[in-house]
Amino acid sequence: MNQNVRSQIARVLVVVGLFERFGSGKAGNSTKEVKVVDEEGFADLEIPLTSATQVDDGGWVISARGLHNEDTIGFDVRLGGEWKVQDIDDGAFMVYWGAGAVIRSGAESDQFSGLLQDVYEVVGSSRKMPDLVEIMVASLATDPERIREEPLKMKMFIEPDGDDSEYAEFYLNVDLPGEIVQFREKDEEYRKNLVKAFCREA
Repeated sequence: MNQNVRSQIARVLVVVGLFERFGSGKAGNSTKEVKVVDEEGFADLEIPLTSATQVDDGGWVISARGLHNEDTIGFDVRLGGEWKVQDIDDGAFMVYWGAGAVIRSGAESDQFSGLLQDVYEVVGSSRKMPDLVEIMVASLATDPERIREEPLKMKMFIEPDGDDSEYAEFYLNVDLPGEIVQFREKDEEYRKNLVKAFCREA
């Protein structure tokens, strides 16, 4: 991971710590169901969005919670407030690069890690989620500043400068108006490394 991305993540995590200490409290659990979508070889999760809070740096803390087989499944997502815009094909397509983290919010995050192993059919070293998983974020053709108005479609990178044993990609779509968070596969080849990242004790 390059130094610029590391410094962005460091700033994100400082604000995460402040939010957890001085923030507005835990998001309530949703009584809505988590949907497991298995189509054309891809296993995706759709989790109800229970809260979204903008913090001082302009970024967001987003909470996803829902029920699956009577267990609460969920996690928090921290998106930083700084984005670098990449213009592709003379404005035909814009990519917004930033940094963030998927954060363990409690036992519901361990349930998420367990469910991820089940749907991917990959066994991890633990069914517990680490306190946070750092990510590099690419918002695809969706300006993060418009998160209140339209779904934010993001490609996430874990250990972007790591070797093949650590590197992984996935999609995370955040729809504030529709109150849904989608955790979607990029490719089956990343299942093992996603389980390695999300299913281990810190």
